[in-house]
Amino acid sequence: MNDLRSELISLEMLPKNMIKNISSRNGQYKTFIAKDVNTYGVAIMNPNNNIVNEKFLNVYIKNMEFTISDMTLPVLYLFTNNDIEIIHFVFLAESFLEISNENTIIEEPLLWIEQWKNMLGDSKKRYKVYDVIGELITLNYCLEKKQEVHWQASQMGVHDIESEHESIEVKSSIKRSETRITINSAFQLFSEKQEFLYYCRFESNPMGTYSINSLSKKIAEAGYNIDKLEMELSKLGYPKGISTRENSFNLIEFRKYKIEKETFPQISLEKINELSPKKNIVSYTIELDLSGIQYKNII
Repeated sequence: MNDLRSELISLEMLPKNMIKNISSRNGQYKTFIAKDVNTYGVAIMNPNNNIVNEKFLNVYIKNMEFTISDMTLPVLYLFTNNDIEIIHFVFLAESFLEISNENTIIEEPLLWIEQWKNMLGDSKKRYKVYDVIGELITLNYCLEKKQEVHWQASQMGVHDIESEHESIEVKSSIKRSETRITINSAFQLFSEKQEFLYYCRFESNPMGTYSINSLSKKIAEAGYNIDKLEMELSKLGYPKGISTRENSFNLIEFRKYKIEKETFPQISLEKINELSPKKNIVSYTIELDLSGIQYKNII
């Protein structure tokens, strides 16, 4: 057993709330082992102050600050809790601390993370990044029109965007021709205010115009509260540092529908319950085809 592995296996036996240098490694950057009340892990200096916030299996990697001898040091911290066997974590930690991987870890930590996710069969889920991007594009469009709007996508069951006089629902798709949308709540197409539906069609493109990060910057520049925006993104599963925030798309189509009884199909709970003997339906999900419904082309 090599010295580094022996030192890593001793992680479990460390006293709680302890950080110490790894003595068996002689790379360019300082490395540490650490343990607190619930977790233990290894860290390497983060001279570029990369923002990272990733998880795979029961392992996390985040940018943090360690305080050692009254010095505050930026680090990339790879850690786990007691739900994983130490030998499995050591296997991963050895790669993280491998001197031949050092430049990748320092310069492109997300590349190392994605390689391990693929190897361990824990590739990133197909998160609907484009759904979030569609809502951010719509939010930015409203801000450019000088509307005072609030994005509240994480509050399931209400409209995605609200202003004093309007309720806005946003639907997005990456399908090339189909214009079907899913209505997940009895209230998505009903509001006391004037309601609009925005429909975005995207094409995935590594060099695309829109990503969560690029839109967050634009929205902040338009005057929207950045703390509120980041809190909402975090609730949706897209905190700062997560790699999917860089997934990019081109916007192929951007439609605006005015929801009115005369022109837009609506089915209320009352109507559905008229068909039910017990009248105890409290919610529903329907699929709606937008073909043939009048809309305004924004792009």
